[in-house]
Amino acid sequence: MQSNTPTQLVLQSRATIGHRSQRIGLLFVTAALLLLFGIAIMFLYLTAAKSGEPIDWHALLTKSLSKLQEDYTQLFVFAFAILGSVVQIFYIVLARRWERLKLDELGISYVSPLPNVLQFLHPGWSLQWSQIQRVEFKRKTYVGRPELVTLILRTGLQERSLRPYMWVDAATYQPPPLKKELQLGRPKPAEVIARVKDSAVIRFIQTHTHLKIESPDLSKIKPYALESNPIALTFVALFFVSLAYAFIDALILNPESYVAQPPYGVYVLGGLTVSAIAVWLMRRAEVPIAESVVVAVLTGTAFGALLYPGLLRINQLTDSEGLHSYEYRMVRPCYFVPERQGLPELQFPERHREFWLQYAPGVIEEFELRKGGLDFYQINMKPIYERIENYYKHKGR
Repeated sequence: MQSNTPTQLVLQSRATIGHRSQRIGLLFVTAALLLLFGIAIMFLYLTAAKSGEPIDWHALLTKSLSKLQEDYTQLFVFAFAILGSVVQIFYIVLARRWERLKLDELGISYVSPLPNVLQFLHPGWSLQWSQIQRVEFKRKTYVGRPELVTLILRTGLQERSLRPYMWVDAATYQPPPLKKELQLGRPKPAEVIARVKDSAVIRFIQTHTHLKIESPDLSKIKPYALESNPIALTFVALFFVSLAYAFIDALILNPESYVAQPPYGVYVLGGLTVSAIAVWLMRRAEVPIAESVVVAVLTGTAFGALLYPGLLRINQLTDSEGLHSYEYRMVRPCYFVPERQGLPELQFPERHREFWLQYAPGVIEEFELRKGGLDFYQINMKPIYERIENYYKHKGR
């Protein structure tokens, strides 16, 4: 078959071509990390400001690092989170530059950018044209953007999917103007499919193989709207409700706090579970994968934050005895031991150190604690915050 189309193509993702695309990807990742860092700083600030005393950021950072060194489990989790972030940045911004889609007269193959030890995360694959029985667009394909239109290659035993519009020849591809990339508005489905059919992948298949590409029935396709799907809308609502509850209850409504270290593993596990359930339900409800993942990650993160005050509330509501006052003896500033056996020790934050320095070691203090149905102790911090606030008010006179 005569054609101007080369008999061999090595294609690259259009998202990785050009310095601008790399800068946009790096900017996106940096903005996401800064957003998470900003939320953490704001949460620490609001929590510290709740007591009405000045915030010593150097002491707060030093204390956090010393705790990580004392608790190897926390250190491992922290290191794993940092390493995971670095790996994701490397993959999104750098590694994807090395993934390739190869087409020749024998078949098609995808070359994964990951090293061999990580190939199981994103493996490469190859198919011969003689193996492929049908080539068609995904039946429920999303046609709001050409980048997300999916093509299915079906054999008798397996199928492979790819997004043909994303693969271009780096030698001839010219990135569109930034103004065009950022333009608002949704193109018509027919325009989207036409742009996809003009991609290098589709042209090669139509020119160099015997396969026919079955087009989707555009009369049955409507542009996807996230708010039109009740499952997706439910998880979006859960995200906002969880985030609002986490901040309002933790920082405004509930004066009680954990005595021991909060169960961070429970928060992470709860958030991951909600994210997995969200992705599974939204994919069953035919929500596009990109929207499903974004909504699931945001909802899982917000739900994990919700569990911080949520477990305190559950422990409080399942407590049949209420708060009890217990006597504690101060061993050193911020550190108290119970006068009665069976009670937990109390370690107040280092930012309270100046307040407790006004008392001599050995002084007896009373604190209100409760032990609820979740079998952990929590302390009523309201009387303590009031004393600390009064201390700084009188000091400032």
